[in-house]
Amino acid sequence: MVIRVTSSRGNKLISGKPLAFNELKKAVNEIMRGHIERDFIDTFCSIYGYKVLPYTEGYAAYYVNLKTRVVIVPSHSFPKEIDGAKVLYHTDREQFDPVFYAGGSIADTVSYLAICKYDNDNAFYCFHLNDDLAVVADDCFDSIEQCKKQTGDKAIVWHEKK
Repeated sequence: MVIRVTSSRGNKLISGKPLAFNELKKAVNEIMRGHIERDFIDTFCSIYGYKVLPYTEGYAAYYVNLKTRVVIVPSHSFPKEIDGAKVLYHTDREQFDPVFYAGGSIADTVSYLAICKYDNDNAFYCFHLNDDLAVVADDCFDSIEQCKKQTGDKAIVWHEKK
């Protein structure tokens, strides 16, 4: 698995055994709690058995920004299934309207949208996902087009999952 790491020192590629999204996010946060940014690559590689690759633009399974501690899933790495439903379309990471509690406070942020379909169900679901790709809300529609229109006037780029 190749990971692109962006820091104040530039971009680096590291490669090693596959890690799940939540594993990588946890590792980034744990290492950054105990180390300074410039030590991240060496520490991560030492702990997880990764190696540094020559940097080139192109495929990476995940993007890690050390300044913000954000782990991003590029569109080609988006999961094929979420909560047992097949992903048909998804967005890149964006800041969508949050999910609110009944009292008005924010329950969770929404960073991705995914249009999904369960086997044996004619409906299409628009999943609202947080940074961990966990479903924080969903809407049910009769068509993919209705799912795509539910965001109103906001221009959204949808990627078809193949």
